Amino acid sequence: MKLCIVSAFPPNVGNLAEYAEYLVNELVKFREIERLVVLANSSKLADAVERKGKLEIRRCWNTNSLIIPLQIISCLKKIEPDVVHFNVHMMSWGKSKVVNFLCSFLPLLLKHLLRTKVVLTIHNLVETVDLKALGITHTFIDVLGARIATRNLMKADVVVVTLRKYVQILKRIYNLSLIHISEPTRPLYIS
Repeated sequence: MKLCIVSAFPPNVGNLAEYAEYLVNELVKFREIERLVVLANSSKLADAVERKGKLEIRRCWNTNSLIIPLQIISCLKKIEPDVVHFNVHMMSWGKSKVVNFLCSFLPLLLKHLLRTKVVLTIHNLVETVDLKALGITHTFIDVLGARIATRNLMKADVVVVTLRKYVQILKRIYNLSLIHISEPTRPLYIS
């Protein structure tokens, strides 16, 4: 199987880079995964492409860029993975609400444009975040945009959450029925 993980990645910090590193270190141990490619955000502290055995890290997108979806789709067309696994939260792509909103369309685009199986691990939901504490405005447009972005992300083939309380929120607000809770022992795409 050829697997692609899309996430921030070390030496960058924050935006789930550390979680992605742990996930990748566990996934490369599975013999079923022949090639594991990480599509990571660019870094001045790392080469654009790194290879370590069956692991390849491609730094192909720039945080806060409006063209992140195009950068990722372009890379994925070359790689042609069997599965794309997004490791995200609501602000994974940068500080811009517009950029994060645009990137929320990626699971849907990949399913329809590239016919790729998409797995999404989501680490937070806007419904559980105190926006005022983060200094984020809480207008009707912000709430509507966040709900649309979440609905877009939920178009993945498989949705994995990191907290059990998210399951009820996704079922109640977004009408999702099949949601998995993150279990580090064996990923869902390995039979």
